[in-house]
Amino acid sequence: MKFLWTNNATGQSSASKIWTNIAYAVATYIVLTMQNVTWEILLVYMAVVGGSEIAKRVLTLKYGGQNDKQKNNL
Repeated sequence: MKFLWTNNATGQSSASKIWTNIAYAVATYIVLTMQNVTWEILLVYMAVVGGSEIAKRVLTLKYGGQNDKQKNNL
């Protein structure tokens, strides 16, 4: 479970990862406890959670693990 709050590269705690997982947990709880869940609500929920994860992966693949000198050479 440590992967939920630590940076994979450094092993240190990551505030952004902690708050992201808290937000996902709250959103999931709200969707699961709703009485009348429509497909539109599920679509928005999946777009927010899935879309942010996809964007994070793309940015990590493009810029992850590079220092400032390497980024300037792109």
